[in-house]
Amino acid sequence: MPPVSSPPRSEGLTPIDSQPPRPTQPPTSSLGSAKQPALRTSPFGASPSAQTWVGAGVAGLGGFVVIFLLAQLTASFHSALLIAPFGASCVLVFGLSQSPLAQPKNVIGGHLISAGIGLAVFYLLGASPLTLGLGVGLAIAAMLLTGTTHPPAGADPIVVILANAGWPFLFEPVLVGAVAIVVIGLIYHRVVSRRRYPTLHRWPTKSRPSASQQAQPPSRAPPYQQRRPCNPSGAPNSRLSRRGVCSASTTSRCSD
Repeated sequence: MPPVSSPPRSEGLTPIDSQPPRPTQPPTSSLGSAKQPALRTSPFGASPSAQTWVGAGVAGLGGFVVIFLLAQLTASFHSALLIAPFGASCVLVFGLSQSPLAQPKNVIGGHLISAGIGLAVFYLLGASPLTLGLGVGLAIAAMLLTGTTHPPAGADPIVVILANAGWPFLFEPVLVGAVAIVVIGLIYHRVVSRRRYPTLHRWPTKSRPSASQQAQPPSRAPPYQQRRPCNPSGAPNSRLSRRGVCSASTTSRCSD
């Protein structure tokens, strides 16, 4: 039998056996790859930085100072100067001092308005589930309308109605406690945290033109675009056409 010849090979193609082996990936462990160690994470996400830890500690210390002083004054003078919403106010004043909701107007005004509405509803309708909901709803609307929105103050009507409070409750502890939070916050941010407080938040205003734009004269339309009422005859007492106009350069042509 004649020998069987192998099929011709085309140029540029290499046989499979002659291809170089592919590089194998290094073995990995359950903790990550061999060269890159696993990232340290916490159950709440990525681990915070050292600066975050310091900021959180400083904010927590400010809240501790306020609540401790109010509680100590309450025990010393036998007068109620501390209510639960003040703890939430400390979160905003010391933790989110740049927020518009943490500014002095919002802290003091929000607590006064909400507590006043709670007292009015309580004296008019008494204590009931209806008055609890009505007091909170009216307090939210009043704070939004007056620009004194402060979320912790939304709980003031509940505190007032459940405690069967009287009108002196509006001054002590509401006004005294709110002012104490703001004053201590001002001193604490200036001395300890070195943060700017209060922060002025203004509504965005319409941008004014620059000096170069003001100095530039207003653009005028070319002469051929300036139109005036047409007077074909040129006589001053002739009637003008109903819709006729003519150009500034000529008075002989009219468009009807």
